[in-house]
Amino acid sequence: MPELPEVETLVRSLKVLVGEMITQIVVLNKKSFIGDPRQVIGLKISNVERRGKYIRLRFVSGEYLFIHLRMSGRLFFKSQFKEGTKHEHVVIYLSSHRALIFHDTRKFGRIEFVKDAKDVEDKLGFEPFDEKLTPSVMEQYFKKKTKCIKTMLLDQKFIAGLGNIYVDETLFEAHIHPLTLCASLKTKQIKSILESIRKVLNRGIDSQGTSLGNGLNNYSLLDGSLGMHQSKLKVYKRENQSCSICKTIIKKIKVAQRGTHFCPSCQRTN
Repeated sequence: MPELPEVETLVRSLKVLVGEMITQIVVLNKKSFIGDPRQVIGLKISNVERRGKYIRLRFVSGEYLFIHLRMSGRLFFKSQFKEGTKHEHVVIYLSSHRALIFHDTRKFGRIEFVKDAKDVEDKLGFEPFDEKLTPSVMEQYFKKKTKCIKTMLLDQKFIAGLGNIYVDETLFEAHIHPLTLCASLKTKQIKSILESIRKVLNRGIDSQGTSLGNGLNNYSLLDGSLGMHQSKLKVYKRENQSCSICKTIIKKIKVAQRGTHFCPSCQRTN
């Protein structure tokens, strides 16, 4: 579930890792770690960054550790000597005598060690805040596509970092129906979509992300506290409730196998 605002929030908290050395890695679920964990031992962290939905640990020696939380992945610190639980799949021991825990109930998340960031990042599209991503660039891209806008914005090869929550919120903000065909969008609408993407993401970051529940499958900060953006959602998970603008009942449909929320009055098709 974690999307760009949630990952960005975690990355900012994980900046405390800069200068730490990895002293040991214990992989308790082989599917959770890609690469040879032994190659990471002794490497010193020079920076913690975000790329799309990935947390990127950069090492002084030039290698990288990419963390993708997927559906239910969580990160938190604990004492090296505390006993773990069955869902703690990777334990990264640090020179500060604590451990970074990768907890993942559904086991879809991955940690990958690579020597070249391009091995992961070549599959990713624009960052939403990249100055090179302009309405004209989007318009040229959309002209070639037969997809609807909801499907297009979920495509990580186009824009990296958006997911179901923030795409629904973006399209509501821009007053665009999720089934609108990309090729049919007018220049003014495309500009509104890009502005809405950035506005909605910034709102999510300012609220430290969206936590949709209290269980272990849900997003939380490193200290276990929850994000606050769920109380500010305009359409996502608000089906059968009144639109905050026009009071029309919000509907939910399936688009690209994803539950999609929209206001039939505020978000009309072209």
